[in-house]
Amino acid sequence: MDGGLTPYHNPSFILFVMTTLRAYKICWPTGVDNLTIVSIGTGSYRSTLLHPQLRFMAPARLAFHSLMSLMHDTQSDALMLMQWLGESLTPWPINREVGTLADEIMPGGGCSNSCATTSGSRWIGSRRTLINRYSTRQIAKLREMADPANIALAHEIGRQAARRPVKPEHFGL
Repeated sequence: MDGGLTPYHNPSFILFVMTTLRAYKICWPTGVDNLTIVSIGTGSYRSTLLHPQLRFMAPARLAFHSLMSLMHDTQSDALMLMQWLGESLTPWPINREVGTLADEIMPGGGCSNSCATTSGSRWIGSRRTLINRYSTRQIAKLREMADPANIALAHEIGRQAARRPVKPEHFGL
């Protein structure tokens, strides 16, 4: 399920809901021994909008920026809910206030294992990872998701990123 095609941006939570609620007739059992959810995203980037950038078409720019902020917020909410509802094997920071929720377990225990729920641009931007391999311009260009010229670099970064949080032992291998 591609989050970019939904209002959720990170579809892991809605997928959890769809597979566990009786209304959807899938009814997978919950619990860390029954359900594992793996969510590997394309990353996130939160842009800033400065007053001088508003000039011409300010209302349209504000509306677009508001929509992008809403998508970022729903992505963060999904990450927070999945870490709170489950027992994340590879927790990622949600924001500076909440942190990773690594020590938080919902009352009554977790509903699922969740691993590799990532925020790729934080990982890419980290000094100890890929930042030294790629220029700021290359990383900024990757935000243009519809540009086919980005496929090879995005694939390579994705391969490298998946090696870090996703491990065979997460799947009992």
